[in-house]
Amino acid sequence: MIVKPSKGWSSECVSKVNSVDDLVVAVQKATGRHGGSAVVEPFFDGPEIDVNFVLLDGQVLFCEIADEQPSEADACDATVNDTFSAEGLTLPSALPHGEQELAKSTLHKILVDLGFRTGVFHVEGRMVNSRYEYRKLDAGLTDLVPKPAHRMPKQEPSCRLLEINARPPAYRVTLSTRHTYGVDFFAAHILASIGERERLALAAVPFDFGPAASSRAQNSQCWSRLIYISAPTEGIAKSEAPCEELKKRRPDLAKHVVLSNDYHKKGDKVALFTSGARTCVGHVLVGSGTSRREAIEIGEQIRRDFVFEVEDSARPKDG
Repeated sequence: MIVKPSKGWSSECVSKVNSVDDLVVAVQKATGRHGGSAVVEPFFDGPEIDVNFVLLDGQVLFCEIADEQPSEADACDATVNDTFSAEGLTLPSALPHGEQELAKSTLHKILVDLGFRTGVFHVEGRMVNSRYEYRKLDAGLTDLVPKPAHRMPKQEPSCRLLEINARPPAYRVTLSTRHTYGVDFFAAHILASIGERERLALAAVPFDFGPAASSRAQNSQCWSRLIYISAPTEGIAKSEAPCEELKKRRPDLAKHVVLSNDYHKKGDKVALFTSGARTCVGHVLVGSGTSRREAIEIGEQIRRDFVFEVEDSARPKDG
């Protein structure tokens, strides 16, 4: 099962529980950080997806599905101390078309049934009994691929809701969408809020590349991979601008970088964990017009080559 704060953000203090002893620890962690109560819910095994909607009077103007890379807490041997901190996001989704349509229709119905009619909605879910699974591939990559025939589920796939956020997704995620599909969620959110219905409908129109899109989604201009860089250790940041340093050092990777952002400056104190979630020191968005695999591969090369120097805060300074 899953235990999380009833009010929270960024997967802070979200735990997977496998025993009664773990349950006590998880509840204390969830209530200790954010106060109030904790939510206990089933753990749904399957690929996690972000499904973002732009609605007008209950009708879908735009919907995108992005694949959440498995976190450390998704592992079979995960403990209550492992986190659901985001590792990476890939879009468009690699799930089969039928499963994507199922996720879209299921979550759209839930939104409308709950009374959500107009605006931008960031919805998280998992595909149960999916025909696809995350698997380690060659070159150390992990991605969604078809399950082998002997492990194909006998039950039909279904989409299970994890949570609804009646707002756009995190800003860095909206930039991925804007670059991939040409839809700005914050612009749409503002237009919906002030009742600009016609302009909302226009703002929600994605790209249309038709047959030129080849194997990717017709309404996308590329495959995108958003990676989150975790702090390597705790201490005092020594690096001045690690994202820019990486791009100068690796121009072969830099040409694929759409945007990047550092979260710390030199001299900042860096913790390994921030309120039950891994501390991120930056993010990088990669785009590929060639293939999903290339976007993932370049993203992981950037993760491996990213240098964020941290000085032990307990070590006395020279002089």
